[in-house]
Amino acid sequence: MEDKNIAHYEILEKIGAGGMGIVYLAHDPRLERKVALKVLSEDLTHDPGYRKRFLTEARSASALNHPNVVTIYEIGNDQERDFIAMEYVEGRDLQAVISERGRLPLDELLVIGKQIAAGVAAAHKAGVLHRDLKPGNVILTPEGNVKILDFGLAKRQQEKGPAAGDGQNAGDSPPTVTIAQTKPGMIMGTPGYMSPEKARGQKEDHRSDIFSLGCILYVLASGKTPFVGDSVIDVLHSVLHNEPVAIGTVRADAPVGLQSIISRCLEKEAQDRYSDAAEIESELQDVQLTRQAGAWTPASGQPVVTKSGLRGAPLVMVCTIALLLAATVVFLLVKPDSGVATTTVIVQDEDGQQIQREIPTREFRKRLAILPFEVVSDDTSQSWLAYAASGLLALDIIQDYYISLDLTAELRLSQEAGKVGYPGGRGAPLTLKRQIAKASNCSHFVTGSVGSGQNAAWIEVLLYETDSGRLESKFRHEGSSIFEVADTASRELRRLLGVPEQHLHDWPDLPVTEVSTDSPDALEAFCRASEVAMISFDLPAMRRHLEDAVAADPAFAWALLSLY
Repeated sequence: MEDKNIAHYEILEKIGAGGMGIVYLAHDPRLERKVALKVLSEDLTHDPGYRKRFLTEARSASALNHPNVVTIYEIGNDQERDFIAMEYVEGRDLQAVISERGRLPLDELLVIGKQIAAGVAAAHKAGVLHRDLKPGNVILTPEGNVKILDFGLAKRQQEKGPAAGDGQNAGDSPPTVTIAQTKPGMIMGTPGYMSPEKARGQKEDHRSDIFSLGCILYVLASGKTPFVGDSVIDVLHSVLHNEPVAIGTVRADAPVGLQSIISRCLEKEAQDRYSDAAEIESELQDVQLTRQAGAWTPASGQPVVTKSGLRGAPLVMVCTIALLLAATVVFLLVKPDSGVATTTVIVQDEDGQQIQREIPTREFRKRLAILPFEVVSDDTSQSWLAYAASGLLALDIIQDYYISLDLTAELRLSQEAGKVGYPGGRGAPLTLKRQIAKASNCSHFVTGSVGSGQNAAWIEVLLYETDSGRLESKFRHEGSSIFEVADTASRELRRLLGVPEQHLHDWPDLPVTEVSTDSPDALEAFCRASEVAMISFDLPAMRRHLEDAVAADPAFAWALLSLY
């Protein structure tokens, strides 16, 4: 470059180049600071449509003020050259870091992932999309801080070929490319990090960035991109049609919580992904806190599902127990339906007195499927909590005559998910969960996460509307035990499903400890037996766990029925 100045900025050196233009390290003499100066290429400057769009988006991005987003100082024009002056960040882009080091240690990954999610969430809150989120657009400083480049700055390829990344440190970042469409318009982005809707040339929203964020997390965890191919077309085909290799397969020590986050980010349908990047930051924080608070054991050695999926015997066993419980409650509560909007039922109150109650007939009750929960813990010995959460919720909700609970959905999900590498249904894609709920004619389905520590437990419940796949509600309850949080979460769930407030505490709204066990040891042993039944069907192991449950609580009906 012949000129040593652009506007009042003094050019020091060239630090990057790409299809969008050239990036210089410059000195701002007015404020005595270094800046990164991006000078747009001549063809872009003289393209009225692109220039207008660029300036609009750049102004939006300049309004962002977040520690994980590179700050734009000024947008200007000097001698018919558009330029952007932005914060200069010393460091390396994540693409260069990964190329050199491969996958990152889990603790470092979680710190970086949280910061990226926080920056993306702040931008989305301000109405700014990134559109080309990838490791090459994320700078990691020597102190371990993250800065995201180029928010809202759409890019395009030069006519001569794919351009390198335009970031402050281009490194070996995959190129941003433009792919012509059969209709007017173009796809701009990086194929391996592009959402399915973007790859189709469809309208994109903030959930497209969330897909790209999931790709980045996948790369940080595995050192590999989730979607690969020998050509751009092959990569796009993979994005549209292929499921990435499960993180747990390529990295045995990946926490289940992290696997679940990545899996949900990479859902093919935008509606099945997170609706807010702040949720991702929060869930990464949960995984991080769990690692810091509890003992860590690798996830290797997890049970392997046989090719045939689940055997028939555990299905029969667990279904029989569930049906016995259901039959008992229904016999106590409901007389035959009258076929109208409501029907009168006879219930017993706490004093044993019979009273009448008007409730919806069967066809007007909400039908619910409770599907496997994810355990937010790196300690694989806590995996039984997944079955405790869904089982206790089901046992509490089945007492409610406003809700029709599907008793087999979790079992069928475990069977189908086991065939595609998700033992027991844990970590199964949301699309599969929704398919199971639809096949069960459920209006809603529930999933979520659960965790526990010393004298504490928490549960996070996600309630989805089945037909649309829309997340209707999300809530979290904390308490001193899994029993306590199951009771409070059940009550909140029933309220969200339309149970009138005055009936939320109707008899028999028995605490789960009164209809199962109040022994944590008995519950854990029983849930371990259920886990074995769902995954490997090791009869001797199942029997040992059930015997442990009965030994801990001889009156535990679930365990007794299963054992004898």
